[in-house]
Amino acid sequence: MKKLYRALFITLALPGVSMAAEGINSLDELNWKNRVILVQEPAKGEQIVKTLTDEKLGIAERDVIWFVASNGKVSSNLTDSVPDKLSKQVTGSFTNRSRQTILIGKDGGVKSRTDEFDLHQLYKQIDAMPMRKREIEQERRH
Repeated sequence: MKKLYRALFITLALPGVSMAAEGINSLDELNWKNRVILVQEPAKGEQIVKTLTDEKLGIAERDVIWFVASNGKVSSNLTDSVPDKLSKQVTGSFTNRSRQTILIGKDGGVKSRTDEFDLHQLYKQIDAMPMRKREIEQERRH
């Protein structure tokens, strides 16, 4: 029953994320609140956005904000229209590689940087983080 209430809360709360996020201009503003996934994928950007959008529950449970840079456009679950300053910071985070995925922890530190996008591998990395383990333990207690 608790999981049902949590899923319902997450589903109802997600539409409000974009409304509150319009004033965010820097990834630093997400520190200590969210984990961040940055994906640069010129060829499969739309497919990755769909995958991340379809995974709303898993993304929300892990406090993830994602950004996908593809063909000169940055998409996100944070807001429908990513501000220019934030978009430039996101695209500036990538090295010269054409494809790259970066996982940033709640502390703002880069936890991994890979050439492939694998959401389930990212989930494993996140779930192995000490802060996430504490969150899971707290959820079990309530």
